[in-house]
Amino acid sequence: MKTTLSDLDALLGIDTEAEAKKKAEEEDAFRATLRSPSTDEREAPAEDFASGGVSISPQALEALKNAEESRTGMNKGKGDELEQVLNDLSARASKNKEAGKSMEEDAELQASMKKLVEILESPEEESVPPQDVERIKKEIFGMQTFYVTAVENLGAEMNGAGVLFKGNLRAERAEVWKTVQTSIQAMFDGQYTAFMLEEPLGEEGPSGDAAIDSKYGPRVSFLVVPSDRAGPSPQTTGWQYLLALVLMGLTVGSAVQLGLVAEVSRLPPETMTWLRQAGEVELPEGVLPPGLENFDSVAYVEAALPVSIGVMAASVGHEIGHQIAASMRKIKLGIPFLIPNSQLGTFGTLTQIKSTPETRSDLFDVAAAGPVAGSMVALNLFVYGLTLSMGGDNPDLIPIPETLFNTSLLLGSISQLFLHAGAKGVLVHPYFIAGWCALTTQALNLLPVGSIDGGRMAQTAFGRRVLGATSLGTYISLSFGVIASSLALPWAIYIVLTQRTPEFAPKDDVTPVNDFRATLAFAMIACAFLILLPGPIDASTAEIANIPF
Repeated sequence: MKTTLSDLDALLGIDTEAEAKKKAEEEDAFRATLRSPSTDEREAPAEDFASGGVSISPQALEALKNAEESRTGMNKGKGDELEQVLNDLSARASKNKEAGKSMEEDAELQASMKKLVEILESPEEESVPPQDVERIKKEIFGMQTFYVTAVENLGAEMNGAGVLFKGNLRAERAEVWKTVQTSIQAMFDGQYTAFMLEEPLGEEGPSGDAAIDSKYGPRVSFLVVPSDRAGPSPQTTGWQYLLALVLMGLTVGSAVQLGLVAEVSRLPPETMTWLRQAGEVELPEGVLPPGLENFDSVAYVEAALPVSIGVMAASVGHEIGHQIAASMRKIKLGIPFLIPNSQLGTFGTLTQIKSTPETRSDLFDVAAAGPVAGSMVALNLFVYGLTLSMGGDNPDLIPIPETLFNTSLLLGSISQLFLHAGAKGVLVHPYFIAGWCALTTQALNLLPVGSIDGGRMAQTAFGRRVLGATSLGTYISLSFGVIASSLALPWAIYIVLTQRTPEFAPKDDVTPVNDFRATLAFAMIACAFLILLPGPIDASTAEIANIPF
């Protein structure tokens, strides 16, 4: 049972930390409702009652009501009843304060307090009423489809999540699933959403056997959830749009900054010398750094645009890939949040899935489409820039330290086949730098961890248990700098803060993806690790930290 609930927590997106925080807030609200006033509070316009000098503020009563509604998911009738009792308490306390009466002298106030306690101590309402459970069990399931052997109401354990039906398949799984979906939709007019789950391998079935049915494959269970509690929230708030705009501006700025740093060799020698001594040499106010008096800053910015536009183009292509696949699979996506980074220009985009996918394949297609599209743009930039860099006679070439090749096993090995260091280092075209940075960004997003694209692909292609193992391995690799070099720490922090939990499971979380999708997932994740693994470092070369971007 514990294992099943643990898996369902992830399925329904229940954050245990958030739930614990919510319960603590509810307790604080209740304590705020019944508290002894301080001297300042006696002077404030609070509403006092009871012989012990207890006070009730309207704000505390409203907080208590909201907390209780959030905790129990109460219906409108119970919510109205609670609101009426709270209003009565507030009104009676106000009158008693004016009249100087205590709680013992007011029978109506005592009755209201007793009613409030009864409401607060009443059990949580079942998410699926017993009569609906019986209808589902008798009219939808049966000997010809799915023989129910156990019904578990998960309301108390999972904050009103739903009802889990366990049993044995009596027909082909795909046929049963189609029948269950169609029947629940027709019978309850969209009031409930059904999920088909694979029972954990270690969990025994009703007969004590392992969770495998020899005739119809893995044993499954069906979870029925109220539709308004199933899957992610479809809403996008105003502050999220504002945050997206702010992040877009910061990302464009970081991409331009990356381009300017990549072109730093175009600055006059006097300026470069001053930059190296910037911490020691102070300039008078209003005086430009040496060498910039007649410097063409417009041309400098224009030279930085290929790198800036290149990395942004790969991110835009990545997002377009997600949007096209989501449209084809009828999955709603949230507004994309561009993530700035000074070393790569951008970490890519954070895109939330706002509706529940039907199958694992649907979720896989949406997750994979972004990296596929973004990688195509990035690879074209890299190959085109590599071609322009060969020969070393292009006027747009800029020098980079050869140690850059040591930061990526795959990209560095390919580059060393065609490019060689000269007196000024390795001369490359700006598109080469843009492609290198963009491919690194795509590789980071393909790591099999959390709910980033690689995590979604691993979850749908190989299962949640495999994702748990790969997530642990990825976190360890990032923590010790085995992959991603200097990007490891900021990327790990980003994932932990924003995308550490697995993605919402699709409605059919049992039917596996086909072999092509599984092979594609393995190949793309493997390429990501090859890009992020460092190459052999030559101790005689300069330190990697000296790379200017």
